[in-house]
Amino acid sequence: MQKKVLQTVLVDDESNAIRLVEDILSGIPEIEVTDRFTDPVKALVSMKQKPPDLLFLDIQMPRLSGFDLLKSLRTAGIPILVIFVTAYDQYAIEAFHEEAFDYLLKPVSPEEVKDAVGRLLQRVDLYQSVQRIDRMLSRMDGQKIQIPDRNGINFYDPADILYIEADGNYSTIHLKTKSHLVTRQIGSLEEMLSEHGFVRTCRSVLINPRYLTRLDRKQHTCILDYEGRTFELPVSEDRMRGWG
Repeated sequence: MQKKVLQTVLVDDESNAIRLVEDILSGIPEIEVTDRFTDPVKALVSMKQKPPDLLFLDIQMPRLSGFDLLKSLRTAGIPILVIFVTAYDQYAIEAFHEEAFDYLLKPVSPEEVKDAVGRLLQRVDLYQSVQRIDRMLSRMDGQKIQIPDRNGINFYDPADILYIEADGNYSTIHLKTKSHLVTRQIGSLEEMLSEHGFVRTCRSVLINPRYLTRLDRKQHTCILDYEGRTFELPVSEDRMRGWG
């Protein structure tokens, strides 16, 4: 199978920084730099018309920050892989909240850029394989959902999920027989599983109500039961009132 060449755009208000990254990327055959911008506003207009696959993005820029540019692309429904390249380390947490693939500090070295791109290409290859598997699964009864972890992607039948707990920027999925730590925040999982009837009981817990056996208004808890095993989980006051 021929590997996909990623159409790549570089956005940085420092032209020297753009040239450095582009020189490094020129040695990677799977990457094609299709455009580069020192003006983030012009970059945004261009990418809305012709979205790239990959974006190398500075954060602190005049007129429009890298975060605001990325949020505008997300709002427009444009999926894009992002690697931030910046001189400031204090934005790392926010960058990963925005689901950036990586966060590199200036001045970047060829090794850092090549390592980041290498890991990104591995993920792209994995997702291409997953898309083929997902098409097959979609034709099967009981469609499964796909959720990534640190090492790959897991496929779950929603009926096998008892409940999900938030764990910082990650979540732990509790299945009938085991638990998995996945690289998705609980809000994202709630959106994915809402059509399967899953319910948020508080900020940190999402349950499958088919296993719900009791609500305790006094203790603000709920009880899930699976084959005699019970799980007591918190319920916020607002959620408790919402259940009437």
